[in-house]
Amino acid sequence: MSTLAAGRRVRVLVIDGDAVVRRDLQAWLAEDTRLEPVGAARSVHTALEKLPFHRPDVVVLGAVDQQGGAALTLLAAGLRAQGEVSIVALDDGSRPGSNGLAARVVSRTELSQPRLCAAVLSAATKASPSALAPLPAQAHAAVPPAAAAPFTDGERPLVVAIGASTGGPNALSRVVSALPADLPVPVLIVQHMPAGFTESLAQSLATGASLPVREARDGEPLQPGQVLLAPGGRHLGVASRGDRVHVELSAAPPEHSCRPAVDFLFRSLLPVYGARTVAVVMTGMGEDGLAGAVALHAAGARVLAQDEASCTVYGMPRGPIERGIAEAVPLDDLARRIDLACRRKVRR
Repeated sequence: MSTLAAGRRVRVLVIDGDAVVRRDLQAWLAEDTRLEPVGAARSVHTALEKLPFHRPDVVVLGAVDQQGGAALTLLAAGLRAQGEVSIVALDDGSRPGSNGLAARVVSRTELSQPRLCAAVLSAATKASPSALAPLPAQAHAAVPPAAAAPFTDGERPLVVAIGASTGGPNALSRVVSALPADLPVPVLIVQHMPAGFTESLAQSLATGASLPVREARDGEPLQPGQVLLAPGGRHLGVASRGDRVHVELSAAPPEHSCRPAVDFLFRSLLPVYGARTVAVVMTGMGEDGLAGAVALHAAGARVLAQDEASCTVYGMPRGPIERGIAEAVPLDDLARRIDLACRRKVRR
């Protein structure tokens, strides 16, 4: 690992046509602290769209397009355009090494978490140093400095903002169902999910919840004791008019390849609520929410993050916890901790 910048993990992109396989491979990779699963794609064509943003060091290639060799040639060209990147192929008859890229081939019949991670780490050492250089600053969206919150009539938090991705629906269900009916603030949720799926998620979260739960509507005022979910395909943010705060949905470009994005929501809270925010980062892959959590914490907000043991994928919460800006909280204690945070004075 001598070619890696000090302290940097190997960035891995997974390609496989099976959603369950993609999920399982990413979960395996996330168990190794030296690796960082940065994304997944169902096909080579989809993966090529993700390369400029994710900038992987290694691609784990499972089942590929029916074109076989043509798909691999396309992938090879795309990877060269990004700098030399290694491939770890799950042996299904494909041989990406024939395209001139460094490759490790792992037999599916012998596939295990240790074997996969060892192959990825070995492949990473074969990549060129330029491919493993630290990411440029622009890869992480800059967050503007926090403006002063317009509300000065008290010191308790006025909003809860939650972000989640892989494993989020089940985890959110356990948190939302445990929130008390007298929670004194609105709850805003961003779950990485495409359009057409979040309405059913909102209905599912509402089952057994003491608070009303539904998709957020553009322009509606925020009210205490309601849970609003970002609609798939739209960013969720807030804005203020006088002493009233309302929802602002946006079709702005994706962030971290996601729309809705957690950072978009967190960033919108800075000038409106600032220190009077409780930000919660839950299970998920990648770093969405990290930049926004850092800025909110600097403004005085409380940041909670789901602990590693209870995460499906310990990606999104890892950054805030390792930076020392978030309290690590087990999943089954998150609702209680959110409620307590909403009834205390903000940190000064």
